[in-house]
Amino acid sequence: GTFQSLEEQWKKINKNIPGALIAVTIFSFLVYIFDLDVKTIGSFNATLPVPNLDAFDWNLIKELLAPAGSLALLASVESISTAAIAEKVTKKKFNSNFELFGQGIANFTLSFFKGFPATGSFSRTAANIRSQAQTRFASVFQSVTILFILLVNDCFPLRGE
Repeated sequence: GTFQSLEEQWKKINKNIPGALIAVTIFSFLVYIFDLDVKTIGSFNATLPVPNLDAFDWNLIKELLAPAGSLALLASVESISTAAIAEKVTKKKFNSNFELFGQGIANFTLSFFKGFPATGSFSRTAANIRSQAQTRFASVFQSVTILFILLVNDCFPLRGE
């Protein structure tokens, strides 16, 4: 449709910034400037979480062990699948043990901050491949960009809050 043709025109102008990012930025700016009434997801707490070690309840841990194991297995399959697809596209090898170990450490740490399970993200991987990212710094850049958006949102709260 129209969005694809705009994206194709943008690719001719600049190959380093994804067209979808520009479109979201422009339309978000227009909604803000013209005070358009659009549906939003809602508000969120823009403060950084503090680790919580008070929630250890061995009975709850026993009860959640099987569902947590299922989530871990599903997350592992998703990450390995994403990496396998990326491996075929980029012709680069990846270390599945390293990938899953890092994911396990991240998810274990997130549990102390009321975080939710994280997996290898196909959308981020595809964005990195499409933008020709060559190093892991691309993920750092994406994370800093998301943090910046959260901080800006805190400075310019949504209407009605």
